[in-house]
Amino acid sequence: MKGSRKQKALSQYIDGELRDSKSGRLSADLESDASLRDLKAEYSAIGDQLRDLEPSEAPPVEKMWSDIRREIRRGTRQEIEPSAFGVRLRWAGGTVATALVLMMAWVVMQSSFFGSEAYAASAAEVEWVETEVPNASTMVYCDDDTGMTVIWILEPEEGDANAGS
Repeated sequence: MKGSRKQKALSQYIDGELRDSKSGRLSADLESDASLRDLKAEYSAIGDQLRDLEPSEAPPVEKMWSDIRREIRRGTRQEIEPSAFGVRLRWAGGTVATALVLMMAWVVMQSSFFGSEAYAASAAEVEWVETEVPNASTMVYCDDDTGMTVIWILEPEEGDANAGS
């Protein structure tokens, strides 16, 4: 085994996670290799130190929430000094937004004023509709109030007695 593979296998061996075939081979390597035995002793010492550590206790929940609230209040009190460019940018953005709203309102007013009458005057009249749906029937309806044309294409239902007649 190469160095990094041996280190990984040794760590698994100490933790009891190595398969039997590799475990036997690593045991033989430990008997013949002094540096590997030293590394095993070092890994074992690190594991012992970690096991001897006492777990630190978490602070009470009330203290954590008070710390969080204090940080939030501290964050809201901090004021950012506005730069001259920032103020100008806000004014420019507001002006552009107002202009866009006014333009959209003008377009809506113009379309409602000229909308249906202009459309009705320029609309072509539909007399028939061709479709590639076999045995389909069509119906054309022109609405005089809006000037719109509605076209229905009805497919025959399966097993319909009148299909194709």
